[in-house]
Amino acid sequence: MKRVIEYIALIAILYVSWELVLAVESYKIGDFSDPVASLYFYSGWISVLCLSLSFVICNKLKRFCGLLGFIFAIIHIGIFLIIDFNFDFDLIFQDLKSKYYLYFGIASFLFFACCASLFGVFRFVYYCIYGALFFAILHIFFIQKLITINYAISLCVLTCLGVFKLYKSVK
Repeated sequence: MKRVIEYIALIAILYVSWELVLAVESYKIGDFSDPVASLYFYSGWISVLCLSLSFVICNKLKRFCGLLGFIFAIIHIGIFLIIDFNFDFDLIFQDLKSKYYLYFGIASFLFFACCASLFGVFRFVYYCIYGALFFAILHIFFIQKLITINYAISLCVLTCLGVFKLYKSVK
């Protein structure tokens, strides 16, 4: 029964994600001047939200939310590689030189990928999720040219959540 609920939830979330992408592309929601920026925004925040939910919810759905967050992280990096740069690595390396916040995003993705691929094999891999959240917060923080009160509150809540869960797991 648990698997059926997980599959139904996964299908529902993928459908909502698809509709979200279509809405952004058709300029129904988001930044009307740049739909790619809206795709970046929503895929990144949904990934961080799922990652954060994996800290909070019960044990039965932790892994599901974590994997869902990883899927959105793959979508986020896919937008970067495919839509924005069309796998032109010369342009990507030039962009990496000028935008240092990309390093935090790459580090977060690597921690996330390590945890998603090796979960259950090694016990310490669970702590990679804290690294993923830490670098995701830095990635979001340094992207912003102007930190509004909404971003400040969101980032403070995420930071407090990560520190509290890390303290609780070490203790």
